[in-house]
Amino acid sequence: MRKAAAMETGTKYKSKIDRAFYIKVLVTLLLGIGLLVFYFIFRNVIVGILGTWMFVALLLIFLPEYRSTYYIIRDNGLLVKNGLFDKVTILYRQMMEVAEEQGEARHGSSKVALSKDRLYIRYRVKKKEYWMAISPENKEQFLEEIQEKRIAMPNRKLMNKT
Repeated sequence: MRKAAAMETGTKYKSKIDRAFYIKVLVTLLLGIGLLVFYFIFRNVIVGILGTWMFVALLLIFLPEYRSTYYIIRDNGLLVKNGLFDKVTILYRQMMEVAEEQGEARHGSSKVALSKDRLYIRYRVKKKEYWMAISPENKEQFLEEIQEKRIAMPNRKLMNKT
């Protein structure tokens, strides 16, 4: 008997994708085709390797980003999935701010956004502050739902004081 894969529960938002992403993919594809054509005509090994790596980049970087970048608002936090292996959960109690403009990051920032129309999440992990840029398709609905979940989540510090 097979074990059922754990389903991702919550509201799922796909990432908005700009034209710039498609242009990068198209340029990589055309460059790869051009390099491979050059290789087959002139038998230059280095050019053949470069052309092959362009297709590898398409298959291993751009395609997984395109297919697997999404955000799931769960009961306890926000799951951010980017590509094949990058998966981060930000708990609501770690979130300090969700804004449309980025402030200054003290320890680093990451971009899981495929669009320039972004939201920025400032969160704290072990006394270090980070920024994460995301780009959900329906930004207004995403903001409403995340604010509702953050308000509904009790603050641990307040609970320990009583």
